[in-house]
Amino acid sequence: MRDIYLYENSNVLKNKLNITDKLELETAEADFLTYRILELDTLTINANISVDFLKEIHKYLFQDIYDWAGEFRKINIEKYETVLNGLSVKYMEFSEIENELIKIFEFINTKNITKMNKEELAEYITDITSDIWKVHAFRERQYKNYNFIYL
Repeated sequence: MRDIYLYENSNVLKNKLNITDKLELETAEADFLTYRILELDTLTINANISVDFLKEIHKYLFQDIYDWAGEFRKINIEKYETVLNGLSVKYMEFSEIENELIKIFEFINTKNITKMNKEELAEYITDITSDIWKVHAFRERQYKNYNFIYL
């Protein structure tokens, strides 16, 4: 399947700046993302952890670069990860992203982390981070050390 997020015959993500050079796009994305992250410190965020909240944060962070910021990916992806010694990771089917995240966030919102000791909290954070990572809800740029396969 062709990756709908890339410029035709390219490995560069379609972007609002019409940058077609991969390294130039990486630099622009890093600059805008840094600005938005720093700006987050000055914003008051009053939201439950939810699918909508996750989408809002993603849109806020990437709004300057991608038209699809804040939208879940519409293709299936698999990545060969350098950190996993080249093993492949197949992420959640794109059609299941929202349902899986709803389950994860419902679980998160039932936990009272103030009653956890340090070890329990560390395990809890590790587990939910891993669960969200495996969903891999948003399309991202192809980093130098990752190889995407579009299914």
